[in-house]
Amino acid sequence: FVRLNPTKMLGILLVRTANPTPSTQQKPNMALTDTAIRSLKSTDTKQKLSDGGGLQLWVLPGGTKTWRYAYRYNGSQKDIVLGQYPAVGLAEARKRRNDAKALLVSGIDPGQQRKLDKITKALANAATFDTVAEEYLEKKIREGMAASTVKRLRSQLRLVSPAFGNRPIAEITVPEVLTPLKKIDARGTHETATRTKELCGAIFRFGMATGRRADDPTQALKNALTNHKVKHRAA
Repeated sequence: FVRLNPTKMLGILLVRTANPTPSTQQKPNMALTDTAIRSLKSTDTKQKLSDGGGLQLWVLPGGTKTWRYAYRYNGSQKDIVLGQYPAVGLAEARKRRNDAKALLVSGIDPGQQRKLDKITKALANAATFDTVAEEYLEKKIREGMAASTVKRLRSQLRLVSPAFGNRPIAEITVPEVLTPLKKIDARGTHETATRTKELCGAIFRFGMATGRRADDPTQALKNALTNHKVKHRAA
């Protein structure tokens, strides 16, 4: 039986505490500052610095600094990447952490939601205005629209397609829609401008119904074009 001196015991504990595992160095849980992050040097091991609330800054041996949010969902420990420093600064990283925490409060897994968002964005980018317009016309044809009417609608679409036909329908803005319509209106073809606006609106609403557009921008153009009045001939 060997009795250890209490002072030596304390020294052993301090040494073990001061030398973490070689693969990862876990820094104390203290709020970070921009100054501290900028001056941080990489080492030969991965470092994890906590800002609190699950926000971590991982510093790899190569010098890359990555923001991560660590959380628990349904009893499992998870984490998601929030971006790389300095492209994503401390304030933005905290905002993204708070957004992820808000999802957790609503019972949503932030990691799973991110995957769904990527899928939604990919579908939206693939769905240009021209693509959705063609789907809309094909639907109308199946519903019995006359060939002559389809031909007229295609002619109207050719008036706006050069302006935003190749743009993702989810990203088209009100000014983008207005610009070609104003050109049509300026030529004095007021009825064509109005009918083309109505057709674009129908396509945007079709995009909404199929989950690829959040709103109909033509609703904001109610008074933007010349009001076409039908002239009645004398009897």
